[in-house]
Amino acid sequence: MNLFGKRPLALFCAAFAVSSVGGLCLTLKQSELHLPLACILFLTAALLIAVPLLRAHFHPRLLTPVLALLFAALALLESHFLIGSKLSAISEVDAQVISCKMQIKEEYWIKNYLSSYRAEVEQLDGTPCKMMATVTLPFNAEWKIGDVVEGQFTAHAVNDGSENALYRLADGIFLDLEAEEASFSVVETATPDRLSVALSDFREELAALIGTWVSGEEGNLVASLFLNKRELLSDKTSLAFRRTGTTHLLAISGMHLSVIILMADLLLRVLGSQKKTRCAIVLLLAFSYLSLTGFALSACRAFLMCAFVYLSWLFRSDNDAITSLFFALFFLLAISPYSVCDIGLWMSFLAVLGILVTVRLLDKLRERLKRKRMKEKHLRRLLRILSAVCISLAAEIFLLFPMWLVFDELSLVALPCGLLLSPLVTAVLVLTPLFLLVSGIPVLAALLGRLLYAICHILLTLISYFSSLHGITVSLGHRFFDFLIPLSALVIALLLLVKLKRLRWIPITMGGTALSILLFLLVLRLPPPDSVTADFLCQGENELLIFSMDEESVICDNTSGTTALLRDTYDLLHERNVTEICAYILTHYHSRHENALARLCSGFALRAIYLPLPQNEDETFILASLLTLAKRQGLTVELYDRENPLSFGPLSLSVSNTSYLKRSTHPIYSVSACAFNQKLLYLSESAAEDEALYSTLCEQANTADLLLFGTHGPITKHPFSYPLGKGYVFLADESLLPYFTLQDTPACSIVCGGSHFSFLMQKDEK
Repeated sequence: MNLFGKRPLALFCAAFAVSSVGGLCLTLKQSELHLPLACILFLTAALLIAVPLLRAHFHPRLLTPVLALLFAALALLESHFLIGSKLSAISEVDAQVISCKMQIKEEYWIKNYLSSYRAEVEQLDGTPCKMMATVTLPFNAEWKIGDVVEGQFTAHAVNDGSENALYRLADGIFLDLEAEEASFSVVETATPDRLSVALSDFREELAALIGTWVSGEEGNLVASLFLNKRELLSDKTSLAFRRTGTTHLLAISGMHLSVIILMADLLLRVLGSQKKTRCAIVLLLAFSYLSLTGFALSACRAFLMCAFVYLSWLFRSDNDAITSLFFALFFLLAISPYSVCDIGLWMSFLAVLGILVTVRLLDKLRERLKRKRMKEKHLRRLLRILSAVCISLAAEIFLLFPMWLVFDELSLVALPCGLLLSPLVTAVLVLTPLFLLVSGIPVLAALLGRLLYAICHILLTLISYFSSLHGITVSLGHRFFDFLIPLSALVIALLLLVKLKRLRWIPITMGGTALSILLFLLVLRLPPPDSVTADFLCQGENELLIFSMDEESVICDNTSGTTALLRDTYDLLHERNVTEICAYILTHYHSRHENALARLCSGFALRAIYLPLPQNEDETFILASLLTLAKRQGLTVELYDRENPLSFGPLSLSVSNTSYLKRSTHPIYSVSACAFNQKLLYLSESAAEDEALYSTLCEQANTADLLLFGTHGPITKHPFSYPLGKGYVFLADESLLPYFTLQDTPACSIVCGGSHFSFLMQKDEK
């Protein structure tokens, strides 16, 4: 197809973009290679110029590769000095508790159970430092923009290459600060930037106006779609959009900007404005909308491409869409080097590139059909429908590589949901400006408000239905995708660069990729699970049992409601290729479980929670709050009797009755899990002090393949021993070793201490 043929500007911009990505990868791995590589590129460019000059002849065609090399070298140097230097400066404070002084710049999320802010760090451990950071607290701190805060925080360097890390780096943020307790103080209140505050206040007023006439989650959705107020959406709605692969509909992007531009252009045409005046006003309105919604990079890309179109009209010149696309990407990366980390920008760029390539292929197909004199109306209508499907599918195929690189899952309903929901979202974007214009007229405002409510209600109903379907996501962590997606991306890239007389190879590759994924899913989903991986996570007295099978997981919570294990839990679930948590089981109640459960629901698809029957008034009160949360999140709730087994496919799990010792308010209990005739038994360290429970546990331990001794609950003060006929013993803490003995000591392995232990339960090959 020779994408860059007769497009030298697009080639220069592509060289800069590719080198920016390479510079980011070098920064995260080996930043010291930046300067040598940049020097090599400069020397190569110099040789390409010097050798022909020595022969007294310089071929004009050499100018294109020379400029491309110089653009690439410039991008390498930019990433080294602006990204690499800051990452190396904060590597020493990673995972340490430090003293920090900072000024609050922006509110990210403000919930009852969570507050997150963007701040500019002024001092780290007393050392002056200018660096952006995020601050996350498990409660509402009620800070205001401009407040100067000082206190103790746990610091994490943003350089692990994950999805959240890339979003942080894209905003110029290099440090994550967390605090479990209120170990800080507001030392002064500074005056924030007046323009930013004015825009923020205006956006809040518009959101409040929308909420007045469009109530509930529907009003929040209108504000999110039009004003980029995604923080108003509930965790349930945000997760539903993510699971259906339609999160891009929420992000301010080319679709949103195109609707605004087309409406403004149509209105000015009706008013009879001249062409030059119309172009200037439309671009000014588009820029104002970008300012109001926070200059999302995907929308900036669309704005630049639209600007090229209008400028070509003004100067009566041709506009090449592919050149405009690559120049927009180069411009954003040049003025904002951190944008190279913005996955939204790259997904927007690749989706548009896929659409442009597919449109060109479809145009070639239409020309061929015209030559064959295809006059049947039904065939032409069918071609229009197939064209819409092909364009959507091409955008999804071009997005596979960044999704595989950054995200952990792929939605199987993204294509039909996108086709079904896009017209509804477009209708909301068209009606919302009209609603805001006539908001001073109660009759018209009420009419449009009801119409917006009805459309958003239909949209939320559809998104909730699709997201509730079982197995609609697939993990991209399987080895199959590690082979298929990079290979397909490489082949498509080569086909776009090579001049082809027959363009059929591009759709063949794209169709082959889609068909391969479909066949893999059939192979993956049809057979029943043949293994269950049990993981034991512990941090102090807080412990989790996680059972993973295929792409589902069951979590047994033995914590006191802390969120300290959430980060490790997310990492482990991603490592196990888990896309859904089919059950979250509480073994006992703590007052902080509501906070922990809400945080878990915001990051993973959770289907049901299993709660034990309460044994006293305090547990009944906690149960009521958890039921309220479950209703808000749309979760299924199951109340279970202890001792009765719970079944989850091949996994059977039961929790023993709890009992209390006089020296502690925490209970003692056990958890038994069986799968494929293999058994795991979790024990509280002081369980032997309850005679009734101990006799039962001895019978179970004699047939267990693994004994897990946890530290949650009363600290043991007496030696304890259990019979074990086979398998392993894991002691969560080395302090238990002097107290533990085995009756009739068998040939077994004892593992002592550590924060993670894994055990595989699988079918017997015999």
